[in-house]
Amino acid sequence: MSLLELMQEIKESGFDPRKDSASGNSRIPVGKYPVVITALGFNIADSGWEYVQIQCEILDGEFAGQTEYVSIHFMEDWKGKETPKFVLQRNLKLARKLATFANIKQKAADWEDGYSIAEMLKPAVGLQVTLEIKETKNKKDPDSPYRNYDFFELEDTTSTAQSMEIDEDDLPF
Repeated sequence: MSLLELMQEIKESGFDPRKDSASGNSRIPVGKYPVVITALGFNIADSGWEYVQIQCEILDGEFAGQTEYVSIHFMEDWKGKETPKFVLQRNLKLARKLATFANIKQKAADWEDGYSIAEMLKPAVGLQVTLEIKETKNKKDPDSPYRNYDFFELEDTTSTAQSMEIDEDDLPF
């Protein structure tokens, strides 16, 4: 597709250069999406907040090619305040699901902290799963709901898999 064709597509989509963001980072709506884990790592923010970030690229549908970042933390306390048990349990379950779907052999040492969990999960990069996005109310800021995530095994890969015919001329040897 040429640049001119892409610009025509942008114009037809209703893009208003005076009002709309050029970055196009529209929020992916609540729903279930087939995704591939494209990156996964342990991060420490300038504030000291530690988290595992899971980068998911949507494979199919209206939002194909867009990225959703799932961040989970395993910090037992933050700035003197204890992390609620349900938050840590939810995050541990999410990590365990990814490890299980990726057939990662899990050891007790893998569950010591966020860094060890991220290291254990690295083989999940390339894994195709279903990402479910939900939102719950944020009492402190009603205009910014909390995003909640879950992973499920990908049920139907026919929509994302493409068959390809290869003949001898395509082989490098």
